[in-house]
Amino acid sequence: MTEKNKIPGPEKDLSPLDAVEIQIKAMANNDEPYKDAGIETAFKFASPKNKSSTGPIERFKKMVKNPRYKYMLNSQSYSVEETDISEKKASIKAEIENKGSTVTYEFNLSAQDSGEHEGCWMTDSVLRID
Repeated sequence: MTEKNKIPGPEKDLSPLDAVEIQIKAMANNDEPYKDAGIETAFKFASPKNKSSTGPIERFKKMVKNPRYKYMLNSQSYSVEETDISEKKASIKAEIENKGSTVTYEFNLSAQDSGEHEGCWMTDSVLRID
């Protein structure tokens, strides 16, 4: 098994909150087990619709490293809270502390209804809301 196969991805038994926490934890340790593994984990959780506008992976990495999203990388602490969940859609608020600043993001997810990840919660968008 290669290092790239070790990073987590969508699974049917993960709740929307689980999916967001996995992504935040991975980006908090972005370079473990290899450089930008955290960002690659977030990309694995991106829905097909999200990937069509933010991919491929190199473009996604640049986006996450820009000033709007970089606070998720190598953060010191976080908290997450379900704000709105239905059968097919979910919004999760994440407060992330990094370098003395707290930044709030809203993760919008959907349960996939077809394809490789049918039944899995995947991220449609992440908005900085502070």
